[in-house]
Amino acid sequence: MFELLQAVAKRSLCATCVLLASHVVAASPLTPTQALTNTLDAVAEVMSDEALSVQAKQARVVSLLYTRFDFEDTGRRVLATRWKQATQAERTEFVELLSQLVTRAYWRRVLEYRHGEVQYLDEHRSKDVFAKVNTVVVNGKSQIPIDYSLKQRGGDWLAYDVRIEGVSMVGKLRDDYLGVVKEGGISALLEHLKQQLEEER
Repeated sequence: MFELLQAVAKRSLCATCVLLASHVVAASPLTPTQALTNTLDAVAEVMSDEALSVQAKQARVVSLLYTRFDFEDTGRRVLATRWKQATQAERTEFVELLSQLVTRAYWRRVLEYRHGEVQYLDEHRSKDVFAKVNTVVVNGKSQIPIDYSLKQRGGDWLAYDVRIEGVSMVGKLRDDYLGVVKEGGISALLEHLKQQLEEER
């Protein structure tokens, strides 16, 4: 009987230790800057790998972007009030097309700044849910400010907007697209995005 109680006590102690450890891990997530740094460092590592072709580098960089960006949140912000008017199928297609356009644009920036150095300036949080990480890319004599807006989701920090030299990606896309939506609705915007993607091939 005593041995049985000992075994039960040991199992209870182990379960308690595991539970406490899980709470410690959950309470100590990466900071927004650390999360962003991990992704940008991984991008830099890919770009410096001479064994990879340009196509392979692009595929890996795009894959990294999909892990750090919340494109659904980006799409919701771009469409603003029009998001609620779209059907679920339209939202899904819009986010898919938008993510392709954004990752292609980001890839072009990566090529442009591939010899630059990312410097992290500061971080600002709001209600422990939203954050802004201010960076600057030093590329020769040029300094390009690039600021990231992130939101905590699932214990991670995901970006939904990038501001390059003071220009918000979400704001610019909203200005570009809402005129199309007003004239022809969401379906017209989807066709517009498809045409953009085709022209960039």
